[in-house]
Amino acid sequence: MFGKVLVSAVLTISICFGMSINKLNTASKEELMQIKGIGEKKAEAIIKERRKGKFKSYDDLQRVEGIGEAITKNVKNNVKVKAPEKGENKKKKTTKKSVSKPKKETKKTKEKSSQKKSKK
Repeated sequence: MFGKVLVSAVLTISICFGMSINKLNTASKEELMQIKGIGEKKAEAIIKERRKGKFKSYDDLQRVEGIGEAITKNVKNNVKVKAPEKGENKKKKTTKKSVSKPKKETKKTKEKSSQKKSKK
């Protein structure tokens, strides 16, 4: 009886507080990409690495190139990428910077440039 209570308590805690090692070993690419700091390339690298051998601890995740303590902590604590808020998906309008056009030569500027050339 005590064993069943202990097992259910551990499962409840792991579900509430982070991704379990088992889930890490079975998560799809899309599920992994929901974790802050893991994009498409790192998710693929995690899947490739776990084919070599299952992760036995969160520290094993650091076998994957590009994954350090911060991402390991995000996985352990199940830190998700913030979903875009309503209206955030829209592309922001960008304005083009105006480029100054060369000034037209007037009689005065022509005279000045010809004087400069003759002095040299």
